[in-house]
Formats: sequence, C-alpha cells, structure tokens
Amino acid sequence: MRQEWFEMQAERRRPYAMQTWIPLRAFEGTREGHIAQLGYQEDVSCAVSVAVTAAHRAAVEDVEWGHSGLSNTQGAYAFEDGRYKTAEAFEIEDGVDVGIHLVLAQYNPIGDPVWYLNQDLVLALALIEENHRWIRPDENYAVVAKRTFHPDGSIGGIHIRTDVLRDYLCARGMALRLLTYRERTTYEATADHIAWPGGRIEVPLADGRFEGSVTRVLPGGDPEGATVAVHHVWRTDVDVEADVPVMGPETDEGTDYTHHRFTRTGPVIHRISGQSWRREWIEPAIRSPRVRGDHEPSATTFIVNAAGDRQNADELKDEDIGLWLWFEPTIVTDLLALRGGKLEWYTHDTGGLQGEPGYSSIHFGINEAGLINVYARDVARLSEWHRRIWAGRNLYPNGRLSAELGRAHVEGRVADTAAPEARTAEALIAIDAAAQAIWGFPVFRPHNIQDRLLASVHRFRATNRDSLLELAKDMARLTADRVDADALQAFAPITPELKGTGSLKSLERALAKHEGAVQARALMGPLAGIYDLRVGAAHLPGSQISDAFGLVGIDPAATPYDQAVQLLTTLATTLEAIAASIRASAPAAVASSALTSTPASS
Repeated sequence: MRQEWFEMQAERRRPYAMQTWIPLRAFEGTREGHIAQLGYQEDVSCAVSVAVTAAHRAAVEDVEWGHSGLSNTQGAYAFEDGRYKTAEAFEIEDGVDVGIHLVLAQYNPIGDPVWYLNQDLVLALALIEENHRWIRPDENYAVVAKRTFHPDGSIGGIHIRTDVLRDYLCARGMALRLLTYRERTTYEATADHIAWPGGRIEVPLADGRFEGSVTRVLPGGDPEGATVAVHHVWRTDVDVEADVPVMGPETDEGTDYTHHRFTRTGPVIHRISGQSWRREWIEPAIRSPRVRGDHEPSATTFIVNAAGDRQNADELKDEDIGLWLWFEPTIVTDLLALRGGKLEWYTHDTGGLQGEPGYSSIHFGINEAGLINVYARDVARLSEWHRRIWAGRNLYPNGRLSAELGRAHVEGRVADTAAPEARTAEALIAIDAAAQAIWGFPVFRPHNIQDRLLASVHRFRATNRDSLLELAKDMARLTADRVDADALQAFAPITPELKGTGSLKSLERALAKHEGAVQARALMGPLAGIYDLRVGAAHLPGSQISDAFGLVGIDPAATPYDQAVQLLTTLATTLEAIAASIRASAPAAVASSALTSTPASS
C-alpha cells in the first residue's frame, strides 16, 4: 500500500462533529489474509465516549484512549460502606462520578458482550428499536441510531446521528468526550515505498497524535532475530500413581527443571503500520426541540391568498388565523405513502388525513376544482418535516373553498352525505352479514390483504387513464376475486339460462333465485364492467374500455378525479343493491334477523 494510505491525512483532518454519524462506541474495521503473514491487511477504527457536564469537563480532558473505565465492559457495584455505582456512571476515582456512558457494554459469560443504548437517551428522544436500529416515529420513523456488526455477527459499534445527539446533550447540559483510535497495518515483502526516516514517524496533532512504523518481522509476527527462552519445571516428590496422591509444599529438593534458548529464523517480511489517536469534544446544540421542546423557527411558508403572498408556519400557528390553504390532491398519496399515513371519510367531500403519529387527523375538504382545502392552523401545528411535505403540494387558490368543509368550519353543520369509499366498506360488510344470516355462508372469502385493498380504493389514486384502470383492478380484487364461487355454486347450481363458473356468474345465479335472471344480470352488470376495466389495464383496446366505461357510468370526457368518483359511486351503489337484494330474498322473520344482527367483517 502507498505511504499516504498509512498516514491517513484526510481522516486526521476530519472532525467527527462535522460528520453525520457519531460512533458512541465502536470496534470496527476490515481484515484480509492471515494475521502476521505476507499479504495481511487491516484497517480498524475504534471509539469510546463519555458524556459529561461542564463542571466535570476538566476531569476528563486528559483521559487517554485505553482507560479501563471506557474500554472495558460496564457494571454496577455495591460497596461495603454503602456506596453504590450505577452501571452508566463513569468514574476516574472511586466514588466520584464525572460522566455517563451513552452505550453500556455488558459482560456476557456465555458469549460476546451485549451493548445497550442508554435507556434515558432512548426514552428522552422517544426512540423505538427495530432490527438493531433505533427509529424516531416523531420524525417520520427516521433511523437516528444503529448497531453495526462484524461479518461473524458480533457487535461492531453503535452510532447516533449527530444532530439528534447534540439535541440530547443540550437538554442535559452535557458535552460528549470522544476518544478514537485508527490503525492501518499490512505485512509486505518490502518497505522501500515508505519514506519515514529510520522507519518511524511521530506527528503531534491538535487533538491527538499520529505514529507510523516499519518493523522487520518473521512470519507469525516475531521481530527479526528474536530469541526465545524455554523453561520446563516439574515436581519429583509426588507419587501420581498412588490411590490418593498428595502434593505437599514445593521445595528445591522436590523439583527439577530444564531450560534452553533458540533464535527464530525464517524469511523476513515488513510490518508497516500507521496509528492515530484523537480526542474530541462533541458540543451540545444551541436548542433542544426534540427533548426539551425548544421552539425552532420554521423555515416553511405557505401561499395564503390569490395574490401569492406567503406566511411562515409560525405565523399561521394560531387557532384564530381565519385562513384556509389549497393543495394538490396528490398530497393524499404523499401522506398515505408514509408509514403512519391514514385516510378516513366524514362526508362525501370531507375527511381526515394523518401522516404523523401523535397528531390528530387533519380535517380536509375537496373543492369544486378537485383540490384539497385545509385550515391553515391545522397544517402549521405539525412538525417541520411534515409541514415541508404539505408545502411541496401548496397551490394558489383555485376554485372556491370546499362547500362541505366551509359549512363544518363556519356554520358548525356536517353535510348529510357519505363518501363512496366509506359506503363501499360498509356495503361489503352488509352483504356478508345478510348472506350469512339468510343463505348460511358469507359471499366473500376473508383475505389478509382486504384491509390494504380497502385503504387503497380511493379517488385520489386516479391522476390519468392508467391509474384509473389500476384503481379498477384493485376494486375487482376486492370484489370479484374474493367471491366464494364454490359455496355459491353449491347454493345455486349452473342452469342452462345462467351458465358460467366464474365468481361473478356464481353470485348472479344466487341472486337470480329471488330476482330472476334479467334483474340479477342488471344488478351484476357494473361489477362485470369493473372486471372488464381490470382486464383493460393490460389487454383491452380503447373501444372496449369505452364500452366498459358506459357499463359502470363513467363520463369519458370527465377529469380522472371525477371519473374515479363516478367509478367508486357505481361500486358502492351496486354493492348496496346486492345487500338489499339478499335481504329481500328471505322470509320476513329471517330478513328481520339479518337486518338487526351485528355485521361480520368481510
């Protein structure tokens, strides 16, 4: 390897405080080849740390790498005089706590040490551990701390995001003392490419020191010309063949020994090594918005009127602000893509949107232009990262304020309407409840993706023709694909006038027992049209898709958003009609029971 690689000048100039991740405790690196043999190469990076208050900074200023209280495992100790040392405490002398460990390494008598992130830090930052990573739900489940591992599965390090660590340190009035050690070593046939005078170099650093060395060694690591002394001592006064041997005190007369020396020989190779020791302070942040709740000025602004004027989120964070904002409807899919994303419906054109855990749903409305309206304060109260998502979809006002949202906010009256998305979910439950009570079995087979499908069947998915067809595909998966054709065919066998073994045909025959073939076909027509659109997403030509549009009541000239509403309304109306038909197929007593019984989930 080149001399520059061993000297690590770029790494020596790079402060950890300016990096994204801080190693709270780490013994990491790479190794190739067999140690102390020609061709061996290693690059190891190690770190230990302790958090201290301002009053104890001087006490740890001169603590060096290798201090036993930092490099060894930690433990709690109870002393005879009544003192007790907690596991997190760092002591330079007994009884004097000068800092705390943010990573605790527990001695494990049956395996490798177990490393823990300090529980106070975990609770203060509201972290959740998942798959050896600590996530922060309040920041969109961002990973803020993580374990690393060696190839053999043993622990390598625990690192924390710098900004999160500094927030915690600020809240506790502490700074972090970070001690690091870096070593790069190879075993090579020659060291002619290393220009260190006499094979050694020492460089003082502002925060530590660097040393480089070249040593002539033998394979195995012994220095060239190393002499080995071998001593063998044994007892001569013990009868080991006796039934019960007894070994008394050792005496000169009862012992003997031999010794000899030899010099190791073999081909000479060169051990080339660069080592860097550094000490650094990671200072606390100026503010602690996460732990202490300090206010951090918002950098997010929103358009608040038709003139395009903008106001800062802090200015809008007022219950009496009296302003509404306009957003692209794609904000819904943006939020649903988040881990905590959720959409619920209150009326035909209003509902609740949630994208951040710990915050109540944001009441939204849909206006005449298909845009999303939200009261300004409801967005302004969110976390900064969440505001930025909303700000990315913020628009100039277009179309009047959502009529249903305005009625709820200004007049305190809720519109007597229902969203087709909500009606669909209720109708699916009603169909199964009626069929179970009257036919003796539910129409739909339960499936582990039904809840996900229900959540995905909404109008905001349709932004063009292709996405509208994808919406129809999920509608078909929610309905036709879950119909229990076997149970329906046993209930209503195939007849000459109603042939076919498909799921929709099977349900049509069951309905025809009460409705008759013509009416049953009319009831099932829209579901058949939705199924045709599902096939059309990949196969049908445009003319046949237009026919399917007519079957499900879609206006070809409407916007994709309006077409989605039309499609969803057709689905909900059709499912409600099927539920009513099943209820009407029973004798009065059974139908009454089906109407009053608690619906079972579809």
